[in-house]
Amino acid sequence: MNDWFIVALGMGTVFFSLIGLSFVLELFKLIFVGRKKPDHVPSVAPANVIMPAAQASGGDEGELLAVIAAAVSAASGMSTGSFRIAGVAPVGSTPSGINVPAWGFAERIARAAASGRRHA
Repeated sequence: MNDWFIVALGMGTVFFSLIGLSFVLELFKLIFVGRKKPDHVPSVAPANVIMPAAQASGGDEGELLAVIAAAVSAASGMSTGSFRIAGVAPVGSTPSGINVPAWGFAERIARAAASGRRHA
């Protein structure tokens, strides 16, 4: 047999198998999903809806620091009075511009704890 005939036969088999698979998937969609719901569904909206006011993004910094201190305390096992949070900045705003993933920070803290330094 010609080599090109074998190549064409193999590619044709794959091509027709993929077409058959797409038909089988469409058939499964019709069988298992079922009929479409009607386009028009009457809905009743409440007349007077009062939306709660959104909180300001500034928020209470004391609450944020308390949450951060509790998280550090839980992660490190130290009491909240044994360390001080010097500053809070968003991730990625480091002066050097290096964006380190969370596992990188965890490794740095683990190394600092292993060497006996306090890091918070």
